[in-house]
Amino acid sequence: DEVLSVAFLRAVAGAPSTEPAFVEELRRTGFVEGRNLQLIDADPDVAYPDPEDARQVVEQWVGEGVDLIVALSTSGALAASEATDDVPILFL
Repeated sequence: DEVLSVAFLRAVAGAPSTEPAFVEELRRTGFVEGRNLQLIDADPDVAYPDPEDARQVVEQWVGEGVDLIVALSTSGALAASEATDDVPILFL
């Protein structure tokens, strides 16, 4: 089975976000973590406040084959768009 790999890019650790609702919608459509869904940096305490660090982690994810990047900040969305043209970026 093909696994959907989704990475969460946040600039602020522990900030409330729409991420739980997004993951719940994935589950409702049949995605199950550990079976056909891999969540990368889903822990809300993992953040990349420095744009250069964010860009580097996005490049790493792209190299590992991430399918979707969910940017939870404007700075994250900008860093992700600078790091890749090949992976869709969802800005929440």
